[in-house]
Amino acid sequence: MIRLFFPMRRLPHLSLEEFLAHWIDVHAVLNEPFRLIRGYVQYHTLTDDPTREVLAKARLSKLDPYDGVPSAWYDSLEDMLTEHDVDKTPYAAPAVKDHNLFIDDDRSVACFTDEHPIVEPGGAVPYVLIGCLRRGSGIEPAEFQRAWLSQAGIVRQAHAQGLIEGLVQNHAHIGNTGNIEGIGSAEEPWDGIETTYFNSIAGFKTFAASEIARKWFEAEKTFIDHERSVYVLTRRHVIKKIVR
Repeated sequence: MIRLFFPMRRLPHLSLEEFLAHWIDVHAVLNEPFRLIRGYVQYHTLTDDPTREVLAKARLSKLDPYDGVPSAWYDSLEDMLTEHDVDKTPYAAPAVKDHNLFIDDDRSVACFTDEHPIVEPGGAVPYVLIGCLRRGSGIEPAEFQRAWLSQAGIVRQAHAQGLIEGLVQNHAHIGNTGNIEGIGSAEEPWDGIETTYFNSIAGFKTFAASEIARKWFEAEKTFIDHERSVYVLTRRHVIKKIVR
């Protein structure tokens, strides 16, 4: 099973509230006929995203944040490409037409990944920190993935201390350009996308201020280029539950 992420930015004439409302009220309905999607989640960026303050204090991330991140699960890459092909899938055309009404493809990008759950989140944990990660200079993709997986110990410590509710590493397929035809065109290929789960905004802020978060971040500096990565705290909306 593979997982598609599509970090996206809205068209400039829309407010964040207008963008998110259209996405969940209109666009989600157009995705209902997609029979090959095994699961579908919308991650909505918060209008008052506390990660902005955290990143500013740490002088991190020089890239614009995303307005939302959809994620879908498929049995294979072939299923995913078939589902989005308007010539092969008749119900794809209305979704593609609507897509163009609110998503700025020039500033959005698709990334397909393999899941590596480090701590599986339990229940309907509402808040998710999305980290779109780029490896450090001179780090090869396979080396990045090994280093990232080596963080499992500190992740489990944070969970044991009640600072996070779960964390899943989503490793980009090596050789992935970041773009899939017809879905986004921004040249921002990601080496991985991390989803870290919290029960509340207060919980996220407590984690961000903790000593273990400081140690976690310092360890990541050896293989992640934080200035060229993007982080957003989101509200999770499960549209279709995963069927494994």
